[in-house]
Amino acid sequence: MTTLTRTSIDVQPPFGPAVVGRGLSIQGTVRTQSATTGAWTAKDISDARWIYRLRVWLEDDDTSAVSDEVVSKGSASSSGEIDHYHACGTTVRAAMTWELVEVDDDNADASTSTGKRERIVLRWQQPVIDAPIG
Repeated sequence: MTTLTRTSIDVQPPFGPAVVGRGLSIQGTVRTQSATTGAWTAKDISDARWIYRLRVWLEDDDTSAVSDEVVSKGSASSSGEIDHYHACGTTVRAAMTWELVEVDDDNADASTSTGKRERIVLRWQQPVIDAPIG
């Protein structure tokens, strides 16, 4: 019998302001919940099987991502840590959808952009704002 698990991250977005010409630090701990016990524990993501991607979309154009990058695993990836720097670019964008996606590199799914099984762990809306003068 297979025990199903759910995956989440221990922080709620946004991770801070997304500002033109600056970076956004995406940090947190990936956690998994056992369907058997209901207990949440840090997920060991140190294995190459687990890849995390940050995808950023314009809300009025869901056909291509503005950004689709591999998220950096933290030094404590065996305890689920991600620690990623996202450069916000040079363009103000009023309406953006952000996704943190878990990719299971051991299982194929031809319908995804990676060709592997994908799950959205987090999804939020956040603009990229202009940098303050000074």
